[in-house]
Amino acid sequence: MAKEKSVAKEKAKLDERKAEADAKKAEEEAIDAAIVNFAEATKLLVTDSNGVITDADIEHLGAHFKVNVYVDEVTWAASTESEKESFATTIGTAVQKSLPDTTIVDFRSAANDDVIAEGKLLGGYDIKR
Repeated sequence: MAKEKSVAKEKAKLDERKAEADAKKAEEEAIDAAIVNFAEATKLLVTDSNGVITDADIEHLGAHFKVNVYVDEVTWAASTESEKESFATTIGTAVQKSLPDTTIVDFRSAANDDVIAEGKLLGGYDIKR
């Protein structure tokens, strides 16, 4: 009887490990799919922005996605503070809604690669310049 209980416990542990491995695999597949879908969405974002957005990249950092949106330097420099805030909020919100996990979006100069608007952890954007 004790041997049967031991075997049952071992089987339960194996089943639990398999379920955890399956869940992790499913999560990784969802992340990979989100990244592939984002690559397609980036093409539309670039096209629809008429040159204001030049590119975007994405990475998954364990608990969240990190997206960098590259913006035309001349357009950004010519924009008012209000236009920059509106642009960052509009595009940032659209990017965040397109991904399944928490997403932090930063905006970078396409010319200099420096951060021009940084996503805040609790929402909104800090316009750097």
